[in-house]
Amino acid sequence: MKVSAYKINLETATHEATQAIYHLDASFVGTEHYLGVASFWCHEYRYPMRDASVATCKAVHAKMLKAGLEVDGFTPAHDEIIEWATKRTYKNVQWTASKDIK
Repeated sequence: MKVSAYKINLETATHEATQAIYHLDASFVGTEHYLGVASFWCHEYRYPMRDASVATCKAVHAKMLKAGLEVDGFTPAHDEIIEWATKRTYKNVQWTASKDIK
C-alpha cells in the first residue's frame, strides 16, 4: 500500500478516537506535521473555512507556513490564501474579510 493512498474516515471513527486525533493535530498547528483536522485559523475566517476539507485545511496551513505567515493571522496575505481555499471549496465564491472590516 502506498502511503499517499492511505486515508482515515473520521466519520466512522469513534468519538474518543476523533477527539484524540483532533488534540494530536492541534499540537501540530504551526508545524509541517499538521494533518488538516484541527482548526487553526483566526475567528474572521471561520465561515469560509468551516466547510473546507481536511486536504484544503492542510493546503491552506502549508501555504501560510511557506509564505512565512502566522497561521492564525488576519492580513491581506491571509485573505489571498483563504480566497484560494474558498474557490477550491465553493467554486467561484469570493470572500476577503480583512478588506471588509475596518
